[in-house]
Amino acid sequence: MFLFVLLIQCNNSVKNEIRLIKTKVELGEKLFFDPILSLDKTTSCASYHKLEYGFSDVTSLSLGVNDSVD
Repeated sequence: MFLFVLLIQCNNSVKNEIRLIKTKVELGEKLFFDPILSLDKTTSCASYHKLEYGFSDVTSLSLGVNDSVD
């Protein structure tokens, strides 16, 4: 009986952990595509970090708001 209760607790713990990971992934995705984090609220991380390039910036220097490089 103890083992059964322990397995149920472990299973619930794993389910909670999976839910938490899924929530974090969803938040990360939302922030990655949301331009609200940029200075002028027009550019998201996804604007420069392209999936087809392994989420890297394809330029040698990243351009910021108004094409600044600082």
